[in-house]
Amino acid sequence: MLRSLVGSEMCIRDRDQNMYCEELDMYARCRNSKLVEQLGQVQYVLSDKTGTLTRNKMELLKCSIAGKQYGTGKTEIELFQQKLAQEENTMLNVGLGNDLAQVVKSAAVAELEDPGFDMYDPALNYEPREGDFGTEYLFAYLGTEHEEHVRGFLLALALCNTVVVEELEDGDVKYNAASPDDGALIKACKNLGVKLKGRKLVAGGKQEILLDVARIGDDHKMSFVEETYIVHTTIDFSSARKRMSLLIEMPDGSLKLMSKGADNVIRDRLLHQIDYLEKVSQLQERIPETDPTHSQEIDSLNQTPDMQMINTTQQHIDLFANSGLRTLAVAWKTVDKSMFGPWKEKLDQVREILDDRTREDALDKLNDELETDLELLGATAIEDKLQTNVGRSLRNFQLAGIRTWVLTGDKTDTAIQIGIASNLLQPSQTIHVISAKDRVGVARTGEQVSQMLKDFEEYDREHSTQDPALVIEGDAMRAIGIGADMPKLGRSSKQEEHAILQDTRSTIVQTSVCTAGSSPETVRSGADEPLLLGSPPVETHVDSGDGACALCSVETEAERRTARQMMQLLKQREEWQREFTTYCGNLKAVVCCRVSPKQKAEVTRLVKVNLGKTTLGVGDGANDVGMIKAADVGIGVQGVEGTQAVNNSDFSVCEFQHLENLLFLHGRACYTRISKVVCYFFYKNVAFAMTTFWWQIYCGFSGQLYFEQWTQVSYNMFFTSLPVFALGILDSDSRLGQLCPSLYKPGQQGELFNTKIFSRWIMEGVLCSAIFWFAWIPIAGTTAIHDSPGHVGGLWDQSTSLYTTIILTVTLRIALATSSFDALTVALLAISVAAWYIWLLLQCGTTAGVLSIIQVRSDDGGASLYWILYNLAPSPWFWLTMFILPVVCLLPAYVHKVWRTCIHPRDLELVQNPATWEALFASGVAQIENLDEMRDLFNVGRGTCYFTGQPLKQQQNSGKEMSQVIAIG
Repeated sequence: MLRSLVGSEMCIRDRDQNMYCEELDMYARCRNSKLVEQLGQVQYVLSDKTGTLTRNKMELLKCSIAGKQYGTGKTEIELFQQKLAQEENTMLNVGLGNDLAQVVKSAAVAELEDPGFDMYDPALNYEPREGDFGTEYLFAYLGTEHEEHVRGFLLALALCNTVVVEELEDGDVKYNAASPDDGALIKACKNLGVKLKGRKLVAGGKQEILLDVARIGDDHKMSFVEETYIVHTTIDFSSARKRMSLLIEMPDGSLKLMSKGADNVIRDRLLHQIDYLEKVSQLQERIPETDPTHSQEIDSLNQTPDMQMINTTQQHIDLFANSGLRTLAVAWKTVDKSMFGPWKEKLDQVREILDDRTREDALDKLNDELETDLELLGATAIEDKLQTNVGRSLRNFQLAGIRTWVLTGDKTDTAIQIGIASNLLQPSQTIHVISAKDRVGVARTGEQVSQMLKDFEEYDREHSTQDPALVIEGDAMRAIGIGADMPKLGRSSKQEEHAILQDTRSTIVQTSVCTAGSSPETVRSGADEPLLLGSPPVETHVDSGDGACALCSVETEAERRTARQMMQLLKQREEWQREFTTYCGNLKAVVCCRVSPKQKAEVTRLVKVNLGKTTLGVGDGANDVGMIKAADVGIGVQGVEGTQAVNNSDFSVCEFQHLENLLFLHGRACYTRISKVVCYFFYKNVAFAMTTFWWQIYCGFSGQLYFEQWTQVSYNMFFTSLPVFALGILDSDSRLGQLCPSLYKPGQQGELFNTKIFSRWIMEGVLCSAIFWFAWIPIAGTTAIHDSPGHVGGLWDQSTSLYTTIILTVTLRIALATSSFDALTVALLAISVAAWYIWLLLQCGTTAGVLSIIQVRSDDGGASLYWILYNLAPSPWFWLTMFILPVVCLLPAYVHKVWRTCIHPRDLELVQNPATWEALFASGVAQIENLDEMRDLFNVGRGTCYFTGQPLKQQQNSGKEMSQVIAIG
């Protein structure tokens, strides 16, 4: 029966009009019926950002090229920041746009560009120029000193991607991009003078890329020149690499390596950045940091033109991130053909390696050799707007006691600004940040990250911080073992052993050597210093007792030491991760930035295992599948990145706002219904079965039936089943869960189904059975029921009368547990009781029972209900017990409900009582903007309802505390 209830709930959910997306013409779908009740118990939501909180419809809005910033548009985040500044009457730095006036492109320029292309800068887009034949529109950068920089930047964007070009019948092209970012960048290149025309394979497995590039001719007119670029090698993007590179032969025959990726990854591979770090390292060895000349030397290193351009671009990237934009850095370098030949030979050899892990490690090493000494071209800033009502959903999650973690690959600043704009974070909130590197650029260790968490916890305790939040970067999480790989221990690979030793280089161990006929002893190196993990393996010669020189198996000893050290490292990482989840478990919001798909899955698993909470993972792309599958409940968002997330999810939605309906309406209703149904099932069967048990005590456990057999087996099938369906399918408090999200908390805390609640229902069933039996037997024993011949009532008279009382009692009990009544619910309750009386009339009207019509006897050798009802009907005791005993049995449940409603009400009872709404609005349990919907829901105003105080609209506009008094007459 529970499966039937769940199936009906699925049908209702799959056709919920409030979860319909008109753009995709899709409803939310239930793909796993075994988890519907967990939707009402979610405590943690772990969400992706791009495509889940945002629309995943990318548009290039700003960029930085050779240290010059382009783009004057305003982002949603900037507009939001300006609104906050106006409300607070302060001069707030809102990032980009303070020093740049927003210039609106003219209609003539917009007509030349593709619809929906919003980026505009007077120094970059089309501009009118006067020529010999009138006004012509040319790209503003053509013929300027920045032309080569801009064209190189656009060429790198147009070439470094995997976009598939589809030619249309009208001669135009359509771009099919696997990544929305690539689609946005290609669209921008097309509208700024570098158009991708097509791709084709050529001899040698190479690929030709055709571009139309805008250039100025000798006649000073702009024309598009078709150029061919040959791709020699493609190094694909991955979540671990965070970059993509192509080795391309230019039209002039030179080789260029073009790379784009995360700014921190690209910056570490810039030629001038590498030189700068080497000089800083040498400087620190010569001059201590306390020396005043140290900072002067550092400043002089930063004053070189190349470093100034790098630092300026980084400042632009930080400003882009503060405006909520997604950033990518773009770089290239010229590759010597004499170097490329040997590198290509090594690449071919590595690709033939059979072992997957060895091959991947060798490929990474080769790629790192090529992707170095780059020259920075610039950076892109792409806007991805928030989905509709995301802020409302996240705010309601907080009111419902659901803690939200956002796991994203974006920069820290971008994630923080998106969090503030979406109500995940508050501008006045204390936000702790753990970056991957310290102030001098050194990567943090696990001990440092762990200590920072302890410091944050101490700070919150000392300052009584209200609702702090944490922002942590992926590399910092990797330092404490989240997403970090543990190399395998292999006897034959000293490189692998050395990599393991490097992973634990901060730990000191002692070298163990074996002497003949003795146990391993601890020895010191020649300098009498302990051997540090991270040092390369060495061979040690030890003289044995007979003077022979024995070569100890250092490789074997190193493996043993490494195995022990690996165990210690694993234990230490587990402790760090436990500290991380314990601290974060008390926060209202956590944002994890620059995380990999593997880290998303591991964070979800840690929250579920270490905190023991019900988790919900929601994402839209293939990189979110691990997180979705690791969570207790997985939600896939149908987006533009394919259906991998949906196919691996338990439920699918089209928009993030649909989670409100899914959790607060369907999830809460399903949990409440199943909790009531399960408890009621046991209650009604205990009440019925225990009555038979009391009878067996009276009859000495002889096995004599107390109820007629067909009547007994029909108890669950016919006479008490319809009310269960009414409770499990129709019972609902409508949209209360959405109007008052705090009503979701009982499911999280297990208030409706736990040992205490279940025991109370069982004891209530036992009590009812005792009242049935011990109250009815004295009445039946002292009351003679006579028929016309003077027959005294027997066993079947008593059992039939008591059976009638049980049916009425359990039916009224489920009515008492029902939250809402409609015509169908009342009809099902009435039909259930009427079915018993109809059965009784027919069964008592024949000697063999009504089933004799289909050749089934109901007496089984003597048991018959013939004429019993007609004997019982004249007896007043029959009618008195039928009305009095149910009242007595239900009195404890009724008293408990009165106590819950009037004396010790919960939020649910307060919401259901309009007279208490003022207190609910004041405490934040309900929002005053929902007052009109609540009034309609409870029909407030149809009777004598009056309000005192200021008008409602004025209160809603001012946002002040409600001061109305509601009285219902």
